[in-house]
Amino acid sequence: MPEFKERRNYQRIQVTDATVAYRVHSYLDIFNRYSNKLPVKDIAKSGICFETKRAVNRGKIVDLKIVIPGQKKIQFKGNVVWSANIKINGSVFTGIQFLPFGKGLHRA
Repeated sequence: MPEFKERRNYQRIQVTDATVAYRVHSYLDIFNRYSNKLPVKDIAKSGICFETKRAVNRGKIVDLKIVIPGQKKIQFKGNVVWSANIKINGSVFTGIQFLPFGKGLHRA
C-alpha cells in the first residue's frame, strides 16, 4: 500500500477477525440494507478502516455494525472521510470517522 501522511490523533489497532457491515444513512433506512460483513483493517478511538469491493462516496454518513470476536456487536454512525481506489486483492479501503455520540451531542 502506498505511504500516506498520518493524520490520525489516536493509535490504530488491528483486531483479528473483526468485521463491519455498513449502510449509507438515510431517513428511509427501512429500505436501505446493510452490506455483507466486511473485514476490518484497523480501528481507533476516532474511526475505522475496512475493505470494500467498491468505493463509498466521501462525505456520506453511514450506519455501522461492528463485530469484534468475543464482544457484543456495537453500532455507530460515521462520516466517510476517504475511500481510496487503491485496490489490493480486489478491495478498496474506506476510512470512517465516528460521529459524536452520547447525551447532549448531535446525532446525524
